[in-house]
Amino acid sequence: MFWVIYLFSALYLSHLIASLVKQNYINIFILVLVLCLTPSHTDVTKEAYAPSIFNFLYSILFEQNFSTVPIRPLVLSISATLIVLLFVSLAKKIFFQR
Repeated sequence: MFWVIYLFSALYLSHLIASLVKQNYINIFILVLVLCLTPSHTDVTKEAYAPSIFNFLYSILFEQNFSTVPIRPLVLSISATLIVLLFVSLAKKIFFQR
């Protein structure tokens, strides 16, 4: 149930942030959505997942532990998303020229 509420909240937050920039709405929307929805393990021994960005901020702020373990999935997701968005924009320019 938590993930359903979080999913709708992330969609709404992505829409709000992306609506501030009218030209690149879909790109900003997708990037913020990926930033919010990328999961990571909360602990190595548990099978519980949490959003990667919040897990990373929690470990820095409250545990005083700068570990790259919670941020690794986020770096991979953001870089893959940027590459896909780049290829889609290049394909649009090539195939849908005016």
